[in-house]
Amino acid sequence: MWMSAISTALQNQFGVPINLVTSEEVSKELKGIADPNIDKAFIYNGEVYVNTSIASTNDLLHEHIHLVLGMLKSNPELRGNYERLLNLVLSTDEGRFTMNKLRDRYSELS
Repeated sequence: MWMSAISTALQNQFGVPINLVTSEEVSKELKGIADPNIDKAFIYNGEVYVNTSIASTNDLLHEHIHLVLGMLKSNPELRGNYERLLNLVLSTDEGRFTMNKLRDRYSELS
C-alpha cells in the first residue's frame, strides 16, 4: 500500500515511470537485467523498477536519489553541487570505504 502510494507520488512529481514488479516478473520479463533474489530496485531504460517481493520504500527512494545525483552531475549549472556532495561523502572514513566498495562492485561504471 505505502509502496504504491509513494510510487504514484514520485512518478507524478518527477515524471519517471515506476514499475512495481514481483520477483517472478523480474525473472520472466527482465531475465538477464536483474537478479530477482538480490536486486530490490533498479533503473533500466530510463524507468525505475521496484521488486516488491523483496524491496522496501527505502529502496524506491534510493533509486530516485540516483536520478537526482545524475541530474546534478550532468547539468553544468548544478555540477558544483554534485562535486560538493561527493567531497562531503569522501571526507569521511565511511564514505571512502563505501566508495571503494562501490568502485569494486561496479568497476564498469568508473
